[in-house]
Amino acid sequence: MEVFVLDEPTPASLLRRVAGQRYPADTGQVRSWFPSDEACLDYLDWLRWPDGFEYPRGGHRGAGTELTGRYRCRGCRTQVSVTSGTIYPRTRTPLTVWFDVAAVRAEPDVYGQVASDPTISRLLALLASDVDAAERAINTARRRAREAAWARAGSHAPSHHVTAKNPLVIDLDATLVTAHSEKENARATFKKGFGFHPLLAFADHGEGSGGEMLTCLLRPGNAGSNTAADHKTVIRQALVQVGLGPRPGKKVLIRIDGAGSTKKTIEELVKRRVSYSVGFTLPANTPEVYRIIPEHVWEPAYDPDGTPREGADVAELTGLLDLKDWPEEMRVIVRRERPHPGAQLRFEDVDGYRLTAFATNTTQGQLADLEVRHRRRARCEDRIRAAKDAGLRNLPLKSFAQNRIWCQIIALASEITAWMGLLALPDSSARRWEPKRQRLRLFQTAATFARHAR
Repeated sequence: MEVFVLDEPTPASLLRRVAGQRYPADTGQVRSWFPSDEACLDYLDWLRWPDGFEYPRGGHRGAGTELTGRYRCRGCRTQVSVTSGTIYPRTRTPLTVWFDVAAVRAEPDVYGQVASDPTISRLLALLASDVDAAERAINTARRRAREAAWARAGSHAPSHHVTAKNPLVIDLDATLVTAHSEKENARATFKKGFGFHPLLAFADHGEGSGGEMLTCLLRPGNAGSNTAADHKTVIRQALVQVGLGPRPGKKVLIRIDGAGSTKKTIEELVKRRVSYSVGFTLPANTPEVYRIIPEHVWEPAYDPDGTPREGADVAELTGLLDLKDWPEEMRVIVRRERPHPGAQLRFEDVDGYRLTAFATNTTQGQLADLEVRHRRRARCEDRIRAAKDAGLRNLPLKSFAQNRIWCQIIALASEITAWMGLLALPDSSARRWEPKRQRLRLFQTAATFARHAR
């Protein structure tokens, strides 16, 4: 990795550059040396003025007052930024991003030829100038690449021999992304933060495997959790990405948490003819309905491994609720469980039980199996955590359109790592590794390129 300074001569002490001492030796050291912009600024400061600050034009050596990321010359009172005169002046992109790019560029044998920082910046600006057309083109390329990857994966592909009993699973969920500075469309969130509220869809690869991002709809921070229009958009885009048609039937299962329990969202799922398992908000008269259910109706709930879960039961409430305005085939299944010791009780707890419900149009199977299938939607949280490790934790750009392009880059990163598991590690536990472990165990493994037989 090299950081270039344009108007400063290279200090004599840096002419003998040693990996791991003068500059990072690998991507692991890049991550550990530069966890924040402040660490990057300190490194640039040391590169430019290893013997102390010197005003570039006045020769006032050692004279200066240190400010935040800049110096003020005591002789002429001129302020000098640490990044001025480098390739990072006035950049709005975090320095950690540029340092990561520099680390990738330093390994052309592994990553190929990487564009320069100005070229990357100009490309993002160009794509953002017509972001809708750019997203359509990127999504088309992603869909075609997914078809090829899943075809090569054979029996390990999520779409292999999907049926109503063994469907392809798509999980929808939203997350909050904090903005630490003023960015376009960053708004106050319902958790009293500030930033964005993207809605995402993932294809689940099953137990023991990972998943891949299908779509990411970037939204302002004040976007609603249960906005039906946004859910419709993400459902449509996700179905396009899996390549099974706009109405694939029951061989596709879409799982959503309670944010999807709106009539318009479920009507969209019915129109698409897919199977669904959606969190359901119980009505205000739930205590009265609960006390009507005979005790012998409750069935033991299961743990994910299929063993009965102590203190948890499931039952069906479909015939006891007013569902006349909901789709005809919809069933409502409720789970009751005693709160764990130390858990804070809620006003909606009934007779000491915590009740949660979900709606589904699956008519076959035991209630406990359907309830376990719905709770496995929690794996979506793992996919979101991996996406944040791949760049979704902070959106680095000021323009909303440019950040939409950034989300497309994150989706590409999610897919590439997921396809690596499908094609290269199909029977290995490494398929479940998240980006941090992949970097440590795979991407930083010492190796030598062999271009001949010996």
